[in-house]
Amino acid sequence: MLRSKSFRAKAPILRNLAYFLSLTIFSFCGTGEFAQAADEAPEAHAQQQPVFEVGVIEAKAVSVPQQAELPGRATPIRTAEVRARVAGILLKQVFREGADVKKDDLLFQIDPTLFKAKVDSAEANVARAEAGIARADANARQAELLAGRYRELIKTRAISQQELDNAIASDLQAKAEQKSAQAELLAAKASLTAAQLDLDYTEVKAPISGRIGRGLVTEGALVGQNEATPLAIINQVDPMYVDFIQPANQLSSFKQKVGADADWGKAKVTLLLDDGKPYQEPGKLLFSEITVDPTTASVTLRTEFPNSDWMLWPGMYLRGKFEYDDGSKAYLVPQQAVMRTMEGAGIYIVDAANKLAFLPLNTSEIRGPNWVVRNGQGLKDGDRIVVEGAQRVMAQLKPGSPVKPMPWSKDMPKAVAQEESASASTDQKPDARTQSNVG
Repeated sequence: MLRSKSFRAKAPILRNLAYFLSLTIFSFCGTGEFAQAADEAPEAHAQQQPVFEVGVIEAKAVSVPQQAELPGRATPIRTAEVRARVAGILLKQVFREGADVKKDDLLFQIDPTLFKAKVDSAEANVARAEAGIARADANARQAELLAGRYRELIKTRAISQQELDNAIASDLQAKAEQKSAQAELLAAKASLTAAQLDLDYTEVKAPISGRIGRGLVTEGALVGQNEATPLAIINQVDPMYVDFIQPANQLSSFKQKVGADADWGKAKVTLLLDDGKPYQEPGKLLFSEITVDPTTASVTLRTEFPNSDWMLWPGMYLRGKFEYDDGSKAYLVPQQAVMRTMEGAGIYIVDAANKLAFLPLNTSEIRGPNWVVRNGQGLKDGDRIVVEGAQRVMAQLKPGSPVKPMPWSKDMPKAVAQEESASASTDQKPDARTQSNVG
């Protein structure tokens, strides 16, 4: 009886001890299984790690002209201020404002009444001078004949020496009066010419061909009084000058790149309008200033562009691209292929064993969607440059990692995005063994 009571008292302790031993054995077995799975995971992950596909292009040196982009303003090839050259009342404006005019077209009419009277007076003076010449010629002829007769008579002493001397003096005086009359005629004709010019100036004509602006005066105004009154402005803008401003140090650097003996007449100039679109007509570089502006430390480059369609207007702000092909070669590397790291910029290339290599580059010149790599910088013809997938390479791989190069195309970004999406969904899916153990 006592023994049965003692056993019943110890039974709970034995059950607790058995439960503790079973938990310890289960934990030890589970820990070993997880440890084995952890040991096998890196090896399985290494075996299942995919080889990434990357889009590559083959490097090839091409001719890339030296280029500079500068600001500039359009300037008319000729500008003429139409001015009143005589004083008078403006009667009418003949031209239409903003129209094209040709040289010597009538633009304004000034009251010509006073100037016509001056022309008539000058013509009368000319006629008077011509009559005076006729009288002087007659007197000179008469004096010459008289002197001739007296020279014959003096030989027979029919006249005195005094009479001969008087006749010769009269002849000389008549010839002098004849020259004076001729001078008066020349002066009268000059006055007539001046009067006729003043009359002609009452018709204000276009000094050059071009497009005329608005009239600066109205009918009835007094113009030309003590000054040459401006009436309108004509601009000849076909072709059109465009003056570009370039810092002197940049011009020196550009000349060093293309060479001191470069033929600037072969430089290609492309004009960019204010909306960024290129101007269709090609231009040519005429000259550069031989002095540097001391206030801006810059040099003016003058170019010439056809402007038959009037796309360019005087004073318009423009930008121009200057290109000069000096025959040098360079590589065009897409911008998306260039990576920025702590060590600097560079690109990934795929070697003959389809492994990655990082090549540092100096990217300072851009041309459209590409960086221009001059002087090689370690890049050679035939090198395969990673273009698509470069960001993923930098994030997940390192130099020396194997990749699968594919020719880059425009459709590759879409395919790569789909591949990365599928890879991400696979990485997010829990492992079945882990689920069973957790459960």
